[in-house]
Amino acid sequence: MRRKIREPKHIAEVIDKASSVNLKNFLEFYKVSSAWPELAGRVSSRSRPVSLLKGKLKIVADSPSVAQEIMMMSGRIISEALSKGVKIESVLVNIGRVEPIVGSRSLNEGNRHRFKPILRCYSTDDIERVKSRFNQKGLPKDVLDGLCRLYIAYNRRFNSLK
Repeated sequence: MRRKIREPKHIAEVIDKASSVNLKNFLEFYKVSSAWPELAGRVSSRSRPVSLLKGKLKIVADSPSVAQEIMMMSGRIISEALSKGVKIESVLVNIGRVEPIVGSRSLNEGNRHRFKPILRCYSTDDIERVKSRFNQKGLPKDVLDGLCRLYIAYNRRFNSLK
């Protein structure tokens, strides 16, 4: 039986077909939440987007006055989101506790100086020394090289390779 040869497709078409509705919703919600300070303006620190499903953006605000202000500026939020490529049909605001956005600067400040950056330069002496540790495993050459580079980078990062 012969296989039918198909014309190559653009990567965007393939990703569009392969991705599920949940992934699309997640990506749209990510765009909105990452641009929230720009979308909400001065009330962004007192509110957070919670979810975006079927064009309905749910937001939590920390007080009734902030919720009212978000409702009054919902048209602006919808148009700004549309300019970012996200279609929002309606905005729903609830009052509740506003949690900080994950990945914000304040959450990462404690780990700022914990690790050194990984250096991409490997000396041949280091690679050969590490290869002697893994040679008896019977790995293909390309896998062995990658494993040695990974091992060296890991050890340099944690300062245990002398």
